[in-house]
Amino acid sequence: MTSIERVQLLLHKTKRSVMIAVLLAFGVLATSCSSKKTDEPYRASDSAMQTTIDQTVYADNNDEAKTVADKVTKEINHLGQVLTMYGSGGDIGNINKHAGENAVNITADTENVLQAADKISQLSGGAFDVTTGPLVKAWGIGTDDPHVLSDEQIAGLEPLVDYQDIQLNTQNHTAMLARKEQSIDMSGIGIGYAGEKAVGIYKQNGIKSACINLGGHVVLIGKKPDSSPWMIGIQNPRGKSNSYIGYVKVSDTSVVTTGDYQKYFTRDGVRYGHIIDPHTGKPANSGLISVTIIAPSPTEADPLSNAAFVLGLDQGTQLVQKYGAQAIFVTSDKKIYVTNGLKDSFTFSDSSKEYTYIQEE
Repeated sequence: MTSIERVQLLLHKTKRSVMIAVLLAFGVLATSCSSKKTDEPYRASDSAMQTTIDQTVYADNNDEAKTVADKVTKEINHLGQVLTMYGSGGDIGNINKHAGENAVNITADTENVLQAADKISQLSGGAFDVTTGPLVKAWGIGTDDPHVLSDEQIAGLEPLVDYQDIQLNTQNHTAMLARKEQSIDMSGIGIGYAGEKAVGIYKQNGIKSACINLGGHVVLIGKKPDSSPWMIGIQNPRGKSNSYIGYVKVSDTSVVTTGDYQKYFTRDGVRYGHIIDPHTGKPANSGLISVTIIAPSPTEADPLSNAAFVLGLDQGTQLVQKYGAQAIFVTSDKKIYVTNGLKDSFTFSDSSKEYTYIQEE
């Protein structure tokens, strides 16, 4: 890697991985008889699971909101330890360590994530596959030392990739990988599951209006306190971190984006993004640069966005429709397509003047 490439990679690593942001400022609510100040939200920003976690929580008072936000942060930190592929202290690391040898005990959280991953893997025909761990490590995209793998290297690792080799026993609460040197990588679903756990904590503590942004994976609780929907900006995949190509009005759902601009490196003028196509063993090259999924379950929206990105516009649209979600696709020639269910809630707003919104009948 040249010195210029190292600097470029460092710059992109130090960027906040925020690709979606809440665009509306929180205005003052209508006058209330309550003496408690409820019109201003409590905001918290922390780091967990190798990303930035921003919370906006509405409660009767900031002390109450802070208590709930702290519970969310604590839970996400815990999940990061359980689901990481590195080391053997967590469930996934333990499964990887004993691949091809024996089953290991797992927590309910790991069981839930593996079941959700299997669902999207089956639905997408393997376009999403958590057993890409060996390829993810070998490519090293997002690390200080990424590599362009040769066809021979990929051919040697591809046989290790098969989500059907995960042997999950829900009665004994164990899991194992069928073959040695296989490994699970939860980076395409773990953050989504963390968002779903956050929803549970908010609701258990009586929070009816909140927004949590997990490095661009946005999860919304209810509507805003004034009963209006949230306005979520869609990141310009080729712009600065605070530039957008439009926004969508949504409530009580998740908005998850996958793009080739989040983690990547360039070599000889070629961009290599972090989303690995399980069928080729290479970074996905489907003609898409960004896919945003809007769906109630953040756990499933996360891998669904990855699968759609791998499949491309046509097959990705079919997958999203089969699942029952909505999506915004951005192609490499800078055209924007949205599924039918978003046509009334998506607003095209491109300050760069580089994109074209394709409104199909």
